Amino acid sequence: MITDFKVMVRPLKAVNKVWEQMAAMLEAMKG
Repeated sequence: MITDFKVMVRPLKAVNKVWEQMAAMLEAMKG
């Protein structure tokens, strides 16, 4: 059960990182 949770959390963290990068790019484009 705990191992399944860790496996689920890992991709979520990766997705969050991608969202942060996308947000930063949008802010840069806005100037």
